[in-house]
Amino acid sequence: MVNFFARLHDAEMVQEHITKFIEDSISDNLFCLVFSQRPPFQMEGNMGVTAGIAEALLQSHQGYVELLPALPADWQDGHVKGLRARGGFEVDIWWENGSLQKSRVSSLNGEKSLFRYKQQEIELDLARGESQLIFH
Repeated sequence: MVNFFARLHDAEMVQEHITKFIEDSISDNLFCLVFSQRPPFQMEGNMGVTAGIAEALLQSHQGYVELLPALPADWQDGHVKGLRARGGFEVDIWWENGSLQKSRVSSLNGEKSLFRYKQQEIELDLARGESQLIFH
């Protein structure tokens, strides 16, 4: 559910389902217990929530890279490094007070892509191995 709501840009529901997962679906060692076919845990729950968190922070399935598309209100300040986007990009993101502060984009393949944050857009044409700070 975290993944679905992240894709729909519904940050409030992303937070709600992450909270439900933590409260109801994990053991003390943080392994998922829901629908466990092979006790003592189900790894798919842990990996699914992790994928949903990444989807809330970065999406690239629509032909462009979107930063913080479903950032929950509870995540006021943060930093993530090494998220991968289609086109061969590695993205680091910093945010404060619920707003993007900056992002570092590194090109692994030398591709061109459009990067979006809310109503702002930047087109990057980076050479392979090149990095650039954007939205700072």
